[in-house]
Amino acid sequence: MINKIILFILLITIKIGYSQSALTCKFYNSNNLMPIPNVTTILKINNKDLKKQSDSLGTINFATSFGENYKIKLSTNHLNYKTLDTILEVSTIQNKTLFFYLTPIENLLEEVVISKSKPLFSRKLNKTIVHIKENDLFINVPMADVLNMSPGIHVDDKSISLYGKTGTKILVDGQPVSLGGRNLQEYLTSLSSINVDRVEIVSKPSVQENASANSGIINIITKQNFDQGTLTAGISKGLKFKNSIGTNYGRKITKKLYASLDFSRNHNLSENTSDGYLYNQSNNTYINSNSKTPSDNMFHNYGTKLAFDINEKHHLRFTFGGDINSSLFNSQNTNSIGNIGAQIDSTVITNTENKTKKYSNKLYLGYTFNIDSSGQKLNFEVFYNKHSSQNNSIIRNNYKGFQSQTDETIFNDGNVNISLKTLRLDYYLDLKNIFNLTAGLKQSNTQTNNDISFKSSSIDEIEPVLDPSKSQVYSYKEGITAAYLLAERKLLDLTFNAGIRVERTDVNGFLMTTGEQNKNSYFNFFPNATIQYNINDKTQFSLSYGRYINRPTYQDLNPFIYYATPYYYTIGNKELNPEFSNNFEFSFTKSRFFLTGGVRLTNNQFVYIDETDENTNITRSTLANLGKTNNYFLSLSYPIRFAKWFNTSLEGTVFRNEIKIPNNPSDLRSLNSASFKATNSISITDKLKLTIAGNYNTPTLSGTTKMKTTYAINSAIRYNFPNKNFNLSLSARDIFNTSNSSYITQYYNVYSNSDNKWDSRIISFNIVYSFGKNILSKIKLGEKQEEESRIK
Repeated sequence: MINKIILFILLITIKIGYSQSALTCKFYNSNNLMPIPNVTTILKINNKDLKKQSDSLGTINFATSFGENYKIKLSTNHLNYKTLDTILEVSTIQNKTLFFYLTPIENLLEEVVISKSKPLFSRKLNKTIVHIKENDLFINVPMADVLNMSPGIHVDDKSISLYGKTGTKILVDGQPVSLGGRNLQEYLTSLSSINVDRVEIVSKPSVQENASANSGIINIITKQNFDQGTLTAGISKGLKFKNSIGTNYGRKITKKLYASLDFSRNHNLSENTSDGYLYNQSNNTYINSNSKTPSDNMFHNYGTKLAFDINEKHHLRFTFGGDINSSLFNSQNTNSIGNIGAQIDSTVITNTENKTKKYSNKLYLGYTFNIDSSGQKLNFEVFYNKHSSQNNSIIRNNYKGFQSQTDETIFNDGNVNISLKTLRLDYYLDLKNIFNLTAGLKQSNTQTNNDISFKSSSIDEIEPVLDPSKSQVYSYKEGITAAYLLAERKLLDLTFNAGIRVERTDVNGFLMTTGEQNKNSYFNFFPNATIQYNINDKTQFSLSYGRYINRPTYQDLNPFIYYATPYYYTIGNKELNPEFSNNFEFSFTKSRFFLTGGVRLTNNQFVYIDETDENTNITRSTLANLGKTNNYFLSLSYPIRFAKWFNTSLEGTVFRNEIKIPNNPSDLRSLNSASFKATNSISITDKLKLTIAGNYNTPTLSGTTKMKTTYAINSAIRYNFPNKNFNLSLSARDIFNTSNSSYITQYYNVYSNSDNKWDSRIISFNIVYSFGKNILSKIKLGEKQEEESRIK
């Protein structure tokens, strides 16, 4: 009651004229959220200046009279931070605490803006940043298109590569996306950039992030806005209709409590076609295959985030979220079998009905303790993820021209349950611009339980019969204990960054049906170092080295058989070993010009190989360690501003992939490749903007597979309404219908050629509505968990 009376008196006083009001300003480092002391702040009111400095907790208290209709100017000054000038409305600051996050001067030196006004890309010490929020070019477009327009990235239906290196980790807000192949490509297509702040491309992760990122990390950072929301809706037409809806809303509940909620639903109907053949050189057998696969995919993503500032030293973060993904497809595959130079002597037609459901729930809890104002901080994190998937297939085989083979129906059902638990403790010491130190411990435990049943029935059998030899139960446990130390030293124009990560891994796989057990323990060191020389404010040069590990996904370790046709199946490999790589990179930045290159040398590279039985002509596809691969790359990006209304971004990458397999007779041993991208942004009016983008990729080599040339042209036009809260966009992807996934595979006695085409030419219409006050928050809500990226 007393508070209400005080508030009433205050409101009455404001209406009369002036009031005595309190304004508290708190200043934090935008990098580490540490309070900043000695920030000189000037508050200009009615042509009168009030000048104060922040205390050891980064706090300043102003008590003065504010006029009802006045605007107040606030300016800050600190030797080590960027100057802040802002205008405050009186109505928004009465008796409130305002939080300011100042950018360190060191960031301004490390980050080189490549475009003068609203940059497409910028560069920091160890990462390239693709700016989404600040650039009209990326408003409300699929993230798959954003990544394809980004430096060094190529997205197709098999994988995502960075500078020609496949196996790149995809994260959203630091959390790995548990999808792969075509499912990942469709997910990135369904994810709109409207809720994305930026994309961070890290080709050489530090020892703190993880060692299992030998091909780099792409981290999609969503907007962290409070008291603001967004509603999106879209409809698309390719071969079939697609639709999507989404919403996110953040709220500053109290001065210390923040919360946000996200939800999206994407319904994707598509159709894929495939034509190819397989040739067995040992027995001169030729199998021609063609298939048509209509699919129905549904993606649901949800999440909530809470941040609570207990006081100046203690901060809590909590996130809970997950996704529910389902897919349904019905495919018809025709295999025609014969000998080279002879007629087709037999045919098998396979009709497959497949249903897949995946559930994932994630829980994260973080606690930060700011020990003192000198830059010491402790950070503790707990992460838990529960993943379940169900796969049910009914395969009907119709045989023609076979003397002893009758028609059959196969039932292939599989279940996967994975639980991930992670504990992490980090210590930070930040001695301003002199020396930074990070030390940490991490413990992660994973357990997977998997089962698959294989049943079949012939045309004469009513009930399907279980095949015990092909039905399996497999469990897998893995524990990884890691310790790491990272130090950074600045000396004049030089920045040195070096670290070491030590890991012990214990694995235990058990195949219940046979009693076979597979145990293994190994101990590894992963050093990492970077040196950067700031030639001047606009020119930098850096060199780096890192050793990394890449572990197989948990499902790839399951020794299960999944049939596609009677002549082709995939099987897991429980004896897969991790692959290790040594990465060497350099980068050179001069104003808008950015050049980077490097070498990746990998041992125990694992890739899919196809092996054909000479007697049955059945091909088995499995993941195996194949020896050594080398990757060399050089990439250049250069944005050009031809006019105020016309911007272009050019990017080109050349790379060479080499594979060294003992006694490999294949011709696919090395290949020189190139990728070119151009993006044009044209402002027709202040409210109407046009984007035209194109990409061209020459053939590339990945393991024993050679991907053929791909290219595409995309375009979009967007209209912003005067209030800027509402916009409409119309886009056309792959205008000339040239995107495809065609490849050649050659391994020992097997040669195969496949041309795949999916629903890529799509016209989309999107509506976006934004509401709220747009109060930005830089609360850190979550960290990368490398184990989750190994879930398919």
